[in-house]
Amino acid sequence: VYVVTTPDEPLGYGDEESEMYTPDDVVYNLEDADIDSNYTCTYYPNVKYFDEDNNVYIYLPVTKDVVRNFAYTDNVAFPWFAAAGWNRGSIDGVKPKKTLKLSEQDTLYEGRMNFINNFATDGMRIWGDKNLQVNESQMNRISKRRLLLRIRKLCSIACIGLIFDPNDNTTKTQFESAVTPILDNIMGNRGITDWKLEIDDSTEARERLELPAKIYIKPTPNLEYIDISFIITPQGTDWDDV
Repeated sequence: VYVVTTPDEPLGYGDEESEMYTPDDVVYNLEDADIDSNYTCTYYPNVKYFDEDNNVYIYLPVTKDVVRNFAYTDNVAFPWFAAAGWNRGSIDGVKPKKTLKLSEQDTLYEGRMNFINNFATDGMRIWGDKNLQVNESQMNRISKRRLLLRIRKLCSIACIGLIFDPNDNTTKTQFESAVTPILDNIMGNRGITDWKLEIDDSTEARERLELPAKIYIKPTPNLEYIDISFIITPQGTDWDDV
């Protein structure tokens, strides 16, 4: 996954908020860049950090915190958990260059831009799991791309020992036995809700020295919004009737 740096100010401008690109500007700039890939992601705005070597404060992209949270998420959970939010989105900085309004957060996220959410008493958090895929689907989330990268790596490692063995029914069974526990484990750890394996062990495939297989998965959706309604009721309301 490539973390793209989003310029939050025009080249040569200072670090004042009045000189920054607005959320509308950075979304427009992203659209103009014509990037469409679920292997990339980006964040806005820059964050104020303390440079210990030079004893000064500087504004930098949050790239180091993003990749640190990727590693942290892998250690405390799994790659298919979002490296964002309250539990896995911490930022080791001073403050964001700009505190975003709710409408600006919506503008950014709808425009494929993750953002820095600043909480008055609890500091900053990375907020958002979107990559730069244009098409709206489950695959426009970073955690889903990392899920597929993990599945591909585990299956490749599990099956490499079958290469150059005889391609017969035993090989098919061994392949199935190698892949099944991987997918079952991921399902048990909330990465997918179901899966299906199809193996082409036809004579034609064997003549090509191949064992084509398709793995269908249903990724577990993430929770990104909580919608709570409060209903005022009369004192005499019977809760059984509500």
